[in-house]
Amino acid sequence: MERLKKVIENELKNLEVNERNLLRQTSLFTINKLIDNVKERMDEFEKSILDTTIQKNENVYIASLMIPKKDLYLYEVTYSPILESDLEENDLKKILTDDNEEKVLNRVFINLGLEKLVQLENKEFIGKVFCNNKEYTLKLKLKTETEYLKRMKLLYDIFCLNTMKWKTYNIPYIRKMFKVVITEYNSELARELKGGEVVFINKEELAPYWIEDHIIIWNIKEESASSDGLIKPTINKIHYEHTVVFENVTRVYLCPDADNKIYTVAKTVDNSMKIVTDESRPVNWKFWSILPIEMKDYSKLRFTLFDNRIDNNFINQIKMENDLRIRNKGEIYRILNSYKDVRKYLKLENIIITSEEKKTESLYEINDFIIDEFKLKGKKAYMYFEFIPIIQDEFTNDILSFIISDFQLYFPEYECKGILKV
Repeated sequence: MERLKKVIENELKNLEVNERNLLRQTSLFTINKLIDNVKERMDEFEKSILDTTIQKNENVYIASLMIPKKDLYLYEVTYSPILESDLEENDLKKILTDDNEEKVLNRVFINLGLEKLVQLENKEFIGKVFCNNKEYTLKLKLKTETEYLKRMKLLYDIFCLNTMKWKTYNIPYIRKMFKVVITEYNSELARELKGGEVVFINKEELAPYWIEDHIIIWNIKEESASSDGLIKPTINKIHYEHTVVFENVTRVYLCPDADNKIYTVAKTVDNSMKIVTDESRPVNWKFWSILPIEMKDYSKLRFTLFDNRIDNNFINQIKMENDLRIRNKGEIYRILNSYKDVRKYLKLENIIITSEEKKTESLYEINDFIIDEFKLKGKKAYMYFEFIPIIQDEFTNDILSFIISDFQLYFPEYECKGILKV
């Protein structure tokens, strides 16, 4: 740099006055253009940062209902089925003639408590079909339907991709859904069927709890949109920024794409979403819209509304905005009392922290798809929550599983357990 400076000084000594003035004017013009260019780039950068961070994080809650399939039209403004395949009409002839290895007759909701449900896996039944004046026998088996759990895992992946704070979901219905699988049948039956035949199942002792033609709905809707025509390379020329414009981008979240690696997702104030990926061609992106829970009276329904909504009081709002975590009994009671379903079912009696193992309820971990450092290293102590059940029915252990799973996120260094004091 010093050598370059000397060369410039020596050259300036040899220049005439007119040449020096010309050099000075040219240099000033070049520097001014350079300064303007840098300022313009900085303004664009700042605007981009402001546009993508100015939006306040939405309070996103998930609600679910179990309704008769025929009543979906009453709720479809806000709700849609967790599994779209629940809307399909199953036909025995199609099931038996399809190439699918697993012959699933239908899905059923078994309205029992958790302890009894775990005993139903692979339980066998007999079904009968009447066709062409002949009676055919089918052997059937109950298997837990795991497709709902896969949708929950996708919901978690969407939260992560869109940099949203995860909230434990409260959808007890999905753990009570089973698929009825045909394990044996007469090959002649598939040839004789005309379509539309009914299978009569001997449900035995499960008959009062066996619910067919019902579907689980939630306040999430799936849509797709293309970034066609709004694709530009990023500064490094390696990645590409796709822009998808919405009427209202609030509560809209990008789904992971198996064919494209997504590096960044950001919403802007002009109701668009910017997606940075390594794909330069137009992509048909999938989005989930999580709609506000519809405030109406659900008490006349056979099955109640469950959700993970937190009471909208001042203290809760302050803590949610700042992610404050005060680790004491008062904070635990605040969390418990924030959930209407937990207040309705359970009353906290005691909290015990010990390294000793105690007899606890048979529960399930709702957030089992989350792998954190504490899970990998193992926990050194147990945190037992002793509850008095206010309501004891087929959903009590599900609600207990929900709050214990939520506390497990809150206290990852302990292994949280639930006890019901009857």
